[in-house]
Amino acid sequence: MKTIHKLLFLSFLLCGLFACEDEDAIRIPDFLEGANMRIVLDANKSSLKLSAISSSTIEFDAYSINTNLQKVELIGAYIGKADTVENEVLFSLPGSAFVNGKARGIITAADVVKAFKLAGTSSLQAGDQISLETHVTLTDGRVMSPANSAPSIIQGTNASFTAFVDFEVKP
Repeated sequence: MKTIHKLLFLSFLLCGLFACEDEDAIRIPDFLEGANMRIVLDANKSSLKLSAISSSTIEFDAYSINTNLQKVELIGAYIGKADTVENEVLFSLPGSAFVNGKARGIITAADVVKAFKLAGTSSLQAGDQISLETHVTLTDGRVMSPANSAPSIIQGTNASFTAFVDFEVKP
């Protein structure tokens, strides 16, 4: 009888030891959502034209599946024959501009002049380049840019993040 009690006691003891669960032992991290931002230039409006500089525009569509966008900024450089200006915000889209994952952006020559602090639209010359980086700020304060995005995200034929946008001034 004592043997049966000992066996039962040991059985309950072993069951009790193995039935305990350490909550800290199960460590599945909470993955944060990254930024998804594709920018597609309108093929018919992908450069500024000096011949019609007052009405010439760069137009693009921005696509994102994110619902936590605070803003999208195009920050970059103007490289002209006479001037080079870097690290200026040329264009900003608020998160509220995205409807069903899409927003339209329009950049005018006046926007370029203002952002890069040029003397006027007469400062623009054929061959001038505008190189921009995409910076996406999420509602939790994180900023996604080419500097902190993996090559697998920003390269390839179906990249989920358009890192750079370039256009030029044409005659």
